[in-house]
Amino acid sequence: MKNKKTPLRSIRKMCLDCQETTTDVKNCMHTDCVLWQFRMGKGRPRLKDIRKYCLWCMLEDKNEVKLCPVTECPLFPYRMSKNPARKGIGATKEVMSKLRGSRASKGLKKTTQSHS
Repeated sequence: MKNKKTPLRSIRKMCLDCQETTTDVKNCMHTDCVLWQFRMGKGRPRLKDIRKYCLWCMLEDKNEVKLCPVTECPLFPYRMSKNPARKGIGATKEVMSKLRGSRASKGLKKTTQSHS
């Protein structure tokens, strides 16, 4: 079975590319790196974390992140805070807009589930 590419695995690959060995990654001193806490392939990163890293890499220039030429970078598919593996999952923007509009017109508020 082929390993599924995920944001967490991509971060791990990025850390291995940066530090070269697993021991170096484990002992990484770059604690200010936004990806540092995920370096060992554990945790649940947000796509926003990857976006922050990409902005750092491109000197905070959003347009440069969008036009990034380094397509072989493990983080490249996630640089715009989107997960290409989830494309087409869920409702469209139009459906969600209508749903929000109908809820607002009925005076319904966003609800939170409580566990009794």
